[in-house]
Amino acid sequence: MPIFIIFIIYNVLQILVFNFFVLYLIYRMIKGKSIVGNLRQRLGFVPCPPKNKDVIWLHAVSVGEVLSVQHLVNDIKSNSSNTQCYLTVGTLAGKQVAEKNINADYISFMPYDFLPCMIIALFRIKPCKIH
Repeated sequence: MPIFIIFIIYNVLQILVFNFFVLYLIYRMIKGKSIVGNLRQRLGFVPCPPKNKDVIWLHAVSVGEVLSVQHLVNDIKSNSSNTQCYLTVGTLAGKQVAEKNINADYISFMPYDFLPCMIIALFRIKPCKIH
């Protein structure tokens, strides 16, 4: 099966499943149960960095990965004054550790792996590089 057809099928299935997923998240919020992360950020509405600086988008899922990018963020910040570091994380624990230990300009949750959410985030962050 050609890759393009697999891509189309994958995205159609995502659209169908995503509607139920959003309803499930709303149900959890109504019941007072937690959802992992900020729903706005998970849907792609992450904070926008200023347009006059280059942005490097770094992603780390776990606490260990967050701690491993600490040196990279420090190097980027010390070597380029016109570059901002945007760090996205996948877990609540990862975000807490990042906010405490990482000198990134922006720290937010990674949007859901759903094409519209990722496109929204990409257009809001406008990175010059993604790591």
